[in-house]
Amino acid sequence: MMQYVPMIFRTKPSIPEFDFSGTIAQLGSGIPSARNLKVDTAVFGSIPLGSLVKAGQGALAEYVVVPADNVCETPEGTKKDEAAGLGIAGVTALSLLDGAKLKAGEKVLVYGASGGCGSLALQLAKDAVGVDGKVVAVCSERNFGMVKPLGADEVSNRSTENVSVSLS
Repeated sequence: MMQYVPMIFRTKPSIPEFDFSGTIAQLGSGIPSARNLKVDTAVFGSIPLGSLVKAGQGALAEYVVVPADNVCETPEGTKKDEAAGLGIAGVTALSLLDGAKLKAGEKVLVYGASGGCGSLALQLAKDAVGVDGKVVAVCSERNFGMVKPLGADEVSNRSTENVSVSLS
């Protein structure tokens, strides 16, 4: 994401990346109790764009300071390294699938199925269309082994000259 922010707009030095996961080390004041955030709670989230661009404070750090609205409790049983990609890629995939309004039995094509957003969209799509639906994943051949177990019913090679898939 940082490659889209020109150097003249970044502070120097600048710590890169937006998404993070970890445990709460300290809480600020005024956090609503309904958020159920406490010290030692496992969380994930993303750095606000302004913090990264204006202050150079990204997520590749030992500690990050973010507004409580940028933090979610990590679902039980989720590893920290798995949760770390949910901040932006996860929200993007969820937004795409919400907009698609998929129903059981439908057919879906996920292009870029081995990327961060694509791999999450693939899993969400398969869950939405169920066993009677069909999810076709498009990715490079080297990632077929990763994509198939995520729920793809069919995998197509994006590197071939003509990508041809059947959604019937």
